[in-house]
Amino acid sequence: MSEPTATSETDDSGVRATRWGLVGLIAGGTILAVLVGVVGVRAIVASIGPPLGVTAAADLKLGSCLAEESFDLEEFTVVTCSEAHPQQVVGLIEMDQGTAVYTDFSAMTIYLEAVCDRFLEYGLFLSPDVKNDAFDLTAIAIPTEQEFAAGQRTALCSLTSLDGAALVGDYYRPLPG
Repeated sequence: MSEPTATSETDDSGVRATRWGLVGLIAGGTILAVLVGVVGVRAIVASIGPPLGVTAAADLKLGSCLAEESFDLEEFTVVTCSEAHPQQVVGLIEMDQGTAVYTDFSAMTIYLEAVCDRFLEYGLFLSPDVKNDAFDLTAIAIPTEQEFAAGQRTALCSLTSLDGAALVGDYYRPLPG
């Protein structure tokens, strides 16, 4: 007869009976360890900021703090948000819906500016200390008509201060989800 193991014991007839309580504890501990690992990895990934340096406008990431004051550049320099910067990318506009109604592509810019205005009005993607009367959101990285026809269907909203003062800190807040 073999020796009893941690998960079994021998009853009076010599038949092994499984210790379900111990099996449950081991399974529960394993599940807990996996959950803690997944949450930890997600937290690390979420804390990684956008890459620094010169970046094509179409490749900017939400949260990117930009060194340039212009909105219509093909490339921007992404800097750390802890240093003074004139603007920060805080909103993403996906233009897949409802774009067929525009007969003139120039109306797209008006539409994008209106969407950025709504982000500011409702405080979407913004830290709570951003107040409507001190900041502005402007559409940037707007695809050209040719880029749009080729499938580039996103634009971004960039936060600036109304008085032209530099921003210091991170004003972007992702929506929960």
